[in-house]
Amino acid sequence: MSRNGAALARFLGATGALFTLVALVATGLDLGLPADRVVSTDVGYAQDLTVGYSAEVPAGAAYPDGMLGWGDPVYPRVVDDLDVEVRQRFRGPVTAPVHGALTLRPQVVSSTGWRGPVGPETRTALYGASAVARTRIDLRDLTRLVRRAERASGAPLGLLTVEVVATAQLRTEIAGHPVTSTVTAPLRFRLDDNQLVLLGSGPRTERTGTVQVIERQPWTVPLLDIDPAALPLHPVSLGATSAALTALLGLLILGVRTLITRRRTEFGAELARRYPDRLVHVRSVPDGPTVEVSTEIDFLLLAEFTGEVIAHRTAPGADGYELIHAGTRYRYTPDRSVPNRNAPDGNTPRWSAPDGNTPDGNPAEASPDLGSAPPVRLPSPP
Repeated sequence: MSRNGAALARFLGATGALFTLVALVATGLDLGLPADRVVSTDVGYAQDLTVGYSAEVPAGAAYPDGMLGWGDPVYPRVVDDLDVEVRQRFRGPVTAPVHGALTLRPQVVSSTGWRGPVGPETRTALYGASAVARTRIDLRDLTRLVRRAERASGAPLGLLTVEVVATAQLRTEIAGHPVTSTVTAPLRFRLDDNQLVLLGSGPRTERTGTVQVIERQPWTVPLLDIDPAALPLHPVSLGATSAALTALLGLLILGVRTLITRRRTEFGAELARRYPDRLVHVRSVPDGPTVEVSTEIDFLLLAEFTGEVIAHRTAPGADGYELIHAGTRYRYTPDRSVPNRNAPDGNTPRWSAPDGNTPDGNPAEASPDLGSAPPVRLPSPP
């Protein structure tokens, strides 16, 4: 066998053995592991509050279209009551009813630290993932409250902010785990020159969180990236199935190596059957001019019509058959093809006898390929 062929055989054998070992280990792990395992998973949820305000106003110079909405300034001389609405929403894979409370507290706050109510505080019970709460700011009462506070203190109150603080508190369960969530969203206006100017970036405030869920899941050995739910197998046997497929791959590689070895053995057995007294086993032969023979048929013909001793080289990496005739060594190495490097017409020359025919009696040009050897005329058989 050639050096490349021997290396390939060793590689295939080692690879097959490795795959088989991995399969056996994986099967042992799969059979020794419990049917399930404890897995920690983070489950997310979100809660948000959306605030808004509106008022009934007459169409005029202050509000040409007769509407007041988000982002518009509020003029107390035109607007008597400002309606505030807050919407609460909870999103998550709940496993229990959502309940809690949504509180709205309207007040005016001074930069000096003074504060006072400017509307009724409301508390709305929450039953479910969504809820709506409303309150009203009496702007006429706001003006009177500020004047009374300044007269009582004898000093101006400084910068004033009108705000409605919305607070949503709820409780529920996710995957059997209790969850408590609280969100606060203030709606603020700055009282400046007899108008309320909206402060803040947007009407929506959101809070997110996660719950660590501990659960038991089927244990598998993931040799194959396949979802166990997509297979008609019990999850415990998925690892064994993966190991079995891996073992089959290893056996296939071993089978390929066996076929290569068997072909080489059969050729050696054929030589031993035909020429038992001429076949010798050696580790090396003398150096000299060498002609590579490409096929088994050509080497058998050479052996038949030269009558020379056949040397079977058994050195590692140099397995093959050789015979020496007329000072030239003819070598055949199983599982190795020899390219044509001599014939310009693409047909490699053949061995030929003195009468111009090959030893089997056929014309030389019609014979099969020998390899890269030049034409060699052999003596006619006795």
